[in-house]
Amino acid sequence: MRDELRTVISLALSRDGFRQILRGSLFHAEALFTQALSLDEDNAYARLGLAEVTACREQLAAALPKYREAIERARPEDRTQFLEAFVAALVRAAVKARDEGRNSRAERYFREALLLTSNDTLRLACHEALAAICADSGRKEAAAWHFSQALSGLDPLEPELDP
Repeated sequence: MRDELRTVISLALSRDGFRQILRGSLFHAEALFTQALSLDEDNAYARLGLAEVTACREQLAAALPKYREAIERARPEDRTQFLEAFVAALVRAAVKARDEGRNSRAERYFREALLLTSNDTLRLACHEALAAICADSGRKEAAAWHFSQALSGLDPLEPELDP
């Protein structure tokens, strides 16, 4: 089969895999993404799909390297979209780790998300979470710094106007 045709079929299988994720059929989605990669090992969308399937199964730590690989293989014009999916997975993994009492892992994931995102709302949430983690571990200066970063992202309240 010609390379162009393999690529087109591989991308179509990836599209169908994402549809299966939306339907909640992770088994079928995984099979489609795997089949897509067998046709075109450079298909970054299939790699992203496998990362999403793994994340949907709440195997977030295992999903993160898959996201990284998808980003590395993505076309430059697609990297921002892939990076946003990765940052969202990092934050989900951080929250899960924090909820399980694994604060050092949560801190690592929140810090990585901070480095990768330019979304102000997400940055604020990460700084807020890091302030709490640092405070819980007795690192008051680090907690204060993250808290100040979170506060600096807030818009000042509009002054009340006299009627």
